Amino acid sequence: MGLNVVKLSNTDLQSLDFTFNRLFMKLFRTNSIDVVKDCQYYFGCEIPSRLIKNKLDKFILRYNSVENVFCNYCCAIS
Repeated sequence: MGLNVVKLSNTDLQSLDFTFNRLFMKLFRTNSIDVVKDCQYYFGCEIPSRLIKNKLDKFILRYNSVENVFCNYCCAIS
């Protein structure tokens, strides 16, 4: 995806989620967000903001566990 290397604002994340939800609305020909959320749940599709957050959390965990002097130094200053 590539979006996990860029710091996205909440507005950017909401825009991605809105577009994703609109795709499902058009796909299933509905205007109900409840129907869309149910379809996303049963098809196993997560909204982009949650996917990006999960990938970022996983990256940070792996980055912090690396035995590298430079990585440890970067973690210490942030």
